Amino acid sequence: MANITREICEHYVRYAGVSSDTAKKIYFYTQWAGVFSCKKEFLIKRSGFKSILIIQTVTGKGKLIYKNTETILDSKGIALIDCMQPHTYFPVGDENWTFRFLHFSGKNSFEMLNHLYSLNGGYTFQFTPTIEKNIINCLEDCKYGIDREAQVSKLITDILYELILNLKNQSQMDEVCEYIKANYNKRITTEDLANHFGFSRSYFSVEFKKRIGTTIHDYLLSYRMYQAKILLSDKDYSVMEAAEKVGFNDLGTFIRCFKKTEKMTPLQYKKMYF
Repeated sequence: MANITREICEHYVRYAGVSSDTAKKIYFYTQWAGVFSCKKEFLIKRSGFKSILIIQTVTGKGKLIYKNTETILDSKGIALIDCMQPHTYFPVGDENWTFRFLHFSGKNSFEMLNHLYSLNGGYTFQFTPTIEKNIINCLEDCKYGIDREAQVSKLITDILYELILNLKNQSQMDEVCEYIKANYNKRITTEDLANHFGFSRSYFSVEFKKRIGTTIHDYLLSYRMYQAKILLSDKDYSVMEAAEKVGFNDLGTFIRCFKKTEKMTPLQYKKMYF
């Protein structure tokens, strides 16, 4: 695909990213950032640009052609685009399309993008005032170049994690996590949880790991170990009592699990406090 760049705007503000070697090694960093108020002749058609692009519409509407689909971009959402892949965007309608944009890259940036895609099932995301505030602050800090590259990296991180948290808050898997926390000291199996929440076992296992980032077994074990550490730091509970309280009927199994996750035995952990 031949790249076309017709940045024909009523007005625009654009900042070129200038990043230190340190930023390129460990931070998220901007390559371009700014605000475009596009005329109808505006057109970007591109691929092969090693960057992730965030587009947040302020007024008007644009159309994005990406991943073999067409999407209208308005003020209700934002788009995240892998600019290595073919993508096209331009204004639609009678009103000028005004949007803020951040081209960024950095260590694990594309892994983060793919994680967001897997959670969301798409490349457009729900808009929130917090995300808008972070984008505006990021654009402001971009004016100062490398003097504020750490602040810029933090703001980009905040934007991405806000998207993740919003997606997880929309998921029924949050209810599953709360159920596990309320019943961690009982016998809980994946099949029991799937039946309780009305899923098939295979779908439930895959969806839980996709949304929460770990398996059901590891999530339950992690929470049991968390509760066990609280009990072991209390002189009124022995190792045996702590094991029973967090749902282990066999002391040997409890000791093995604790040592695997904490790299010490329960007794060694308890001796840190007493």
